[in-house]
Amino acid sequence: MVDLKGKRDTIYHVNFMKPYDRRPEAVNLVIEEISEDIEKNAEIPYPLKRSTTFDYEEVCKESHLLDKLSTDQIKELKNVIIKNRKVFFSDPGTTHLMKMDIELISEKPIKTKPCPMSPRQTNILKDEINRLLDLGVIEIGQSDFTSPLILVESPYRDPRPCVDYCRLNGVTHIEFFPLPNIEENCGKGWRCTICDGLSRLE
Repeated sequence: MVDLKGKRDTIYHVNFMKPYDRRPEAVNLVIEEISEDIEKNAEIPYPLKRSTTFDYEEVCKESHLLDKLSTDQIKELKNVIIKNRKVFFSDPGTTHLMKMDIELISEKPIKTKPCPMSPRQTNILKDEINRLLDLGVIEIGQSDFTSPLILVESPYRDPRPCVDYCRLNGVTHIEFFPLPNIEENCGKGWRCTICDGLSRLE
């Protein structure tokens, strides 16, 4: 006899009853391997801040200059590098040779409220702003235009500050010009890296 609540009692013959088999449970299991070696290998190597300090003998050895240049040429190259070591400085700077001119469609100032951030993100932004001020990349000024500063965080990389110019781009006059032929200019390496210096213009 089988007694079920809310239902009448039912009598089953023992030959008609099936054995109870418990169904296998579906279990999702994720195993994440955390290792310091893996994190170190995943990090992107960045150049040292003080790139003016270098071992010239090591540079010559790694670049195989001894097989390509004579002893006098290597000494002359060393003098040129030491004399112009500021050119090879890895920290960003600024230039006064060119100024960026932005033409706007409307004279109305664009003002955007700052984005909410946690105290940790605020401290990171303050440290980065102070670093850029020390390098001379940015300067303190006053303007009727304001754009929010955001912190972009991605895995295996240091957080970097970015400015959200979405509203300013909406009122910026767009200049159209024909793009150069990439196949003709692929041999000119300076065209590939000229965009890296746009942030250093005034």
